[in-house]
Amino acid sequence: MNAISLNVLRLPLILLFIMLWLPQAHAAATPQEGLSSEEKRQQTQDLQIRQSWSRLNQVALGSGTRSEAYLHVLQTLIQLYMDAGMTHQAEPLIQQGLDILNRLNGPNHYRTLKMRILMSKVDFAMGRFERVSGALNSVLQVNRSKKALNRRQVKEAQLYLYRARLGLARELANKKGRLARADQLLLVLIPNFEKLLGTKAQEFLDTVRLRAEVMLKRRRYADAELLLEQWLGFAKKASDVTMDERVQVYRQFAMLNGERRQSDKAIEWIERAHGKLPEVKGPRAWQTRVEVMATQLSLYHSKGRVKEVMPMVEKMGTLVGTSLGHHSLKHARFIKGVAGVLDYLKMGDPATKLRNDAEQMGQRIFSSEPKLQAHWWSSLAKEKPSTKRIGNDVAMVVRYLDGLINRLYQQPESVMLWRTKYQEKNPQWAPSRPRDIAAEELVEVKKPEKKSVVQKVKSFLSNKSDSKTKSYPGNGGEAAFAPPEKTAGYHVSMGCYSSKSFPLKILRKGAGNGLNVYLRSTRRSSGGVLYCAVAGPYGKRPDAVQAMEAIDLMKISKDRAIVFYK
Repeated sequence: MNAISLNVLRLPLILLFIMLWLPQAHAAATPQEGLSSEEKRQQTQDLQIRQSWSRLNQVALGSGTRSEAYLHVLQTLIQLYMDAGMTHQAEPLIQQGLDILNRLNGPNHYRTLKMRILMSKVDFAMGRFERVSGALNSVLQVNRSKKALNRRQVKEAQLYLYRARLGLARELANKKGRLARADQLLLVLIPNFEKLLGTKAQEFLDTVRLRAEVMLKRRRYADAELLLEQWLGFAKKASDVTMDERVQVYRQFAMLNGERRQSDKAIEWIERAHGKLPEVKGPRAWQTRVEVMATQLSLYHSKGRVKEVMPMVEKMGTLVGTSLGHHSLKHARFIKGVAGVLDYLKMGDPATKLRNDAEQMGQRIFSSEPKLQAHWWSSLAKEKPSTKRIGNDVAMVVRYLDGLINRLYQQPESVMLWRTKYQEKNPQWAPSRPRDIAAEELVEVKKPEKKSVVQKVKSFLSNKSDSKTKSYPGNGGEAAFAPPEKTAGYHVSMGCYSSKSFPLKILRKGAGNGLNVYLRSTRRSSGGVLYCAVAGPYGKRPDAVQAMEAIDLMKISKDRAIVFYK
């Protein structure tokens, strides 16, 4: 039989195979029908990650974990995680890749340098600025002699190096005795960012504004004024400058003139800032408002407008109470801090009243534990304006209140934490009775049943959410985690990913532990969608803080951040 007849005989077999294969291929594609292109992309990405892990294990068994084949699959998996914004998962893989590349190619090879840049991006995302600065400075030094990296890679390394040094400068600017070092960094960063990104870039504008703040703290008023004026000029040409940033610059102008004892100019600038406060948006808006009012009250007092001070104090107290919880520990801490300011300004009677109000808040919160209340109150007594003068009263008051507001914003504050601190110093001490820790701060609690810590937290959280999500079904599908109808309030983000499967795992775990959770999607500026696992909403910030502590306690997610939606 010749070749032609053989091919003819084979043809029906091929057709039969295609007929058998087509229904299977169609069935495999069916789950993606009805999905958007973005959802299909997410499913593909999930599949790629699973396949890469499977392939990595196969290669490890066949070729070992030090081979080129293993490294190739490892790099693919790292890139998939980085594209998904999953830096925690990528970090140990990048470290493994660095170890392999150092053995295979040495520390100065271009592949090793690229992997070091990737690790620095992870470190930057986690706030390890000093580590990023050292690593990328080393990479760029090696590249100057070896010319191993291309222009795009060099620019990326420079950008993250400068961003890390800006983060370092910001940290140093808030530490005692480190202003000169912060200024040295900023002095170099301004031309660095200008050359790399131009004067319209956010990083460039942030650097100019931070250096103006440092100059003001160092009482180099002429330099501070010049930098602030330059910032206003650059901001006119930039399209994405927020009102929050503009208000902060107006406030810096007010502080500058206040410290120069040019009270009329200072008040003109702070009232300009105050007039723009309704346009300040975002989760930091309350902090900006309180900072502006704090500056305003100190300037009014310096001008002899004492009658206007207490109305301003009352507004600040209301704003902090609304944002952080009325009669909460943070509210009490703020009231006590303002009382210290009024003492400093020789306003004894109003200071005494505020101090009594703060103490009564604490007595109610710690009503069953007088020893703990006494420990808390004595700790707050140490928090007051310094008697060491740097500049005039305006500088002293504003910087003290700025520090207080910043601590309230960043530091957690709860009965649970104070119990832990007290018990570390007094191991024999035990709580009077096992009351719901978080609820003590905000509401009167009836006698509860004895519960485990996790049960107490779960009970608190399920009662605190202002808007319940849909009930949690057995399979924990996406429909179970639809956003609530009302989203106003504080929310706890438990991680955002470009792959939908990862937040769904977090949501199922959170719902199984009694959290009210939902899936939130947001579009990236660079294209694509991020899917976020979110708990909430909560009407008061202390509730969100407690939720964040519970998420940590129950090991639901390592990534936690409080956000506010109007």
